[in-house]
Amino acid sequence: MEIGDTDTGVKAQGANGQDGTNGKDGVDGTDGTNGKDGVDGTDGTGIATVEYDANTAILTIILTDGTKFEYVLFNEDGLQGNKIGDLNGKYLLKGITNGDMPFADFVYNQLNQLTDITYYTNVLNAAVKNYSLHRTFNDDNKLESQAITEYATIEKAVPTEEFCPNGSIDGIDVAYKEAFMILYPSGNSGYTADEAEEFFSKCRNTGINSLIKDHYLYQIEYGNVMKYLIKQDNTKTKGIITYKGQKYACTSYYSEWDNEWASLMGKEGVLADDISIGSNGSIVLNGQETCYECYGIYHPVVEYGTQQEDELKGNHLKDFIAVKSNEVENPEGITGNYKFLFREYDVYKPGDEIQRATFAYSYDGADQTGRFDGQDVYTIKVNDDKIDKVICYNNEKTIELLKLNYTNSKLTSISSPYYKVDNVVKVIYDAKGNPTEYLVNSKDLAGKGMDEELAALGLAYMSVVYDEDLGRVVERYTFPDKHTPLLKVKYDYAMKNFMNHSVTAGNPLFTVFNQQNAFQELSWAGHGSCFIAKYLDFNEGGYPTKFKGYLQISPFEDELGELPVNGAIATTYKLSYQKIEE
Repeated sequence: MEIGDTDTGVKAQGANGQDGTNGKDGVDGTDGTNGKDGVDGTDGTGIATVEYDANTAILTIILTDGTKFEYVLFNEDGLQGNKIGDLNGKYLLKGITNGDMPFADFVYNQLNQLTDITYYTNVLNAAVKNYSLHRTFNDDNKLESQAITEYATIEKAVPTEEFCPNGSIDGIDVAYKEAFMILYPSGNSGYTADEAEEFFSKCRNTGINSLIKDHYLYQIEYGNVMKYLIKQDNTKTKGIITYKGQKYACTSYYSEWDNEWASLMGKEGVLADDISIGSNGSIVLNGQETCYECYGIYHPVVEYGTQQEDELKGNHLKDFIAVKSNEVENPEGITGNYKFLFREYDVYKPGDEIQRATFAYSYDGADQTGRFDGQDVYTIKVNDDKIDKVICYNNEKTIELLKLNYTNSKLTSISSPYYKVDNVVKVIYDAKGNPTEYLVNSKDLAGKGMDEELAALGLAYMSVVYDEDLGRVVERYTFPDKHTPLLKVKYDYAMKNFMNHSVTAGNPLFTVFNQQNAFQELSWAGHGSCFIAKYLDFNEGGYPTKFKGYLQISPFEDELGELPVNGAIATTYKLSYQKIEE
């Protein structure tokens, strides 16, 4: 018999048995009886059927007596992926290493539910914990919570407050009456401090917005006056003044810390003594308006002695800037050592927890609702063990965001009832039932608040162009006219999807994206990135313990600008497993 092109040398049925031997002759004296004929031999036991399942790599042999034998074929020469014969719950992925460096560890409970994942990164050729996921389950063995934690991989200081948290870029707020008393302690043309609002309103209505007295400019606002220190010495980067007993450091810019603030504030004003009220009640200007440069940021200061300027308590750092006499304009002759708060940080060492986000889940039958910070975020509606729709909540508004559509139990498209877009996503399958393309209709999402995100995914592109109608340069997003591949997938058709059980342990609803075979190539079509894998070194269960990956990276942008990365990176990942006990 042949299996494929190979002759096994085994017949499908046994040969006939041999004839029985003659009986012995009778003894002398009497005629002996004839011996009995030998009985026919019984049929031998042979092979009735032989079947080979290429998907499971199992060879099944059934004998003529009904005995059944199953064998997992091992192709030791090619070491290809046809080894997996006992999939679907026999092994769980336990760890992934990148070369010899840990990449991810997985922990499961007694019910084979995924409880913990730890991700690592490589710092100076040492594995350092980067992120972790911890999951709990309720009494019904459904997912109850997920806590995602970020860890510091290097020493780092993370700002916790805005630039100059105790500063103001609007000068010092002075009430009308107080400003009038400073500018005109003896009154002006019959106006008193009690009539300050009328006086300043008359000035502002005639286009006089800023008055100057001594080293200060007073800018007239609606309801109050802003006080600024005039910059008179360009060698000084700071000034110091007093208002109502509180001392302030005045600064123009901090180019060495933040270029965003590297600008001087220009003000125009007239000398306060050049302003008077005429006999007819009109403003009389006896001088001319002049442009002055003022310090633009004002920080309350504190006095300190010989101790360190900065304050570090636990992992919280308050970063102060010292007000040094040689850098400061000081028209009031203020003495002492002063500092102002510039920025606050949380300071971390490798392994310290930076932040944690916890998501909670509740259920109504099979439907799952996710909560964050005590607020419902979404509800996944389930029908026949498949995701039917996704509902989101925003400011107590219920949004039916996604509707999943199936054909013969396979996800074929996703629509968005909220945006009134059918077939936002189309899923294309191959003949073996694997999804090969996820196509996105981005043009019907244009202008709905997601343009920037769609461009980042490669489903649109942003250009800076001149708009003739508006007469100015604008940012413009351009969308394709038809569905665009977000993801293209190729498979190793000799290997089943060996990671599926670990993925569904993460969330059983992920089976909606289930594929039958192992990934070989993933292409992020929007950016031309791809991942190609070759599986090696299989364990006794037929699971690969190693695969080679080739990562193609196209140009991308970060806060430093566009990085022209375009090449291939090859690496070897090692896989370890936890065998499920029968």
